Amino acid sequence: MSRRLPPNKLLQKKGEITALEKTVRSFTGFNLEIVVVIGFQAEKTGILLSKKFGEKIKVVMNNEYESGLASSLKAGLMVPGEKINYYGFSLGDKPFIQRKTIEYILDHLNHNNPEILIPVYHGHNGHPAFFSRNFKKDLMLLKGNLGARKIIRNASSQVTFLPVSDRGIILDLDLFNRESNGS
Repeated sequence: MSRRLPPNKLLQKKGEITALEKTVRSFTGFNLEIVVVIGFQAEKTGILLSKKFGEKIKVVMNNEYESGLASSLKAGLMVPGEKINYYGFSLGDKPFIQRKTIEYILDHLNHNNPEILIPVYHGHNGHPAFFSRNFKKDLMLLKGNLGARKIIRNASSQVTFLPVSDRGIILDLDLFNRESNGS
């Protein structure tokens, strides 16, 4: 809901492109079913996404977005079919993830088949995080604004922490703007 960076950080422009467009664009062109969950200011973000990406992505409305991140995860999980091997999650305010990093992560998934894969930059967990379809029920039970941290903690022996050299996996718009302003 852009409380730290109003009015809507996802619609903030960096050059000619919004943060949301840049985030989604990072994932297009791979063999992925891209589901974008919208909630806050859905009419604005939905129109933008439809105009820019059309049929390349699926846009899903989360009417319960005010209840926290878990409701968005669950809304996104309802879309893909049963033939999905992994559910990948990234936040809309992560436009700094490099495409080569996504390619590296996807390659690791395809060749190593981890149950959970979390990219790590200098000891900090980042996005996109991937969960095998075996975790769908656990993901559907999440509540509030904590995301999947509890699942990662409880399934620690099944988690692959993949070191990457891309700071973009941890850099979001809030952090980027704080650093840019010297705070």
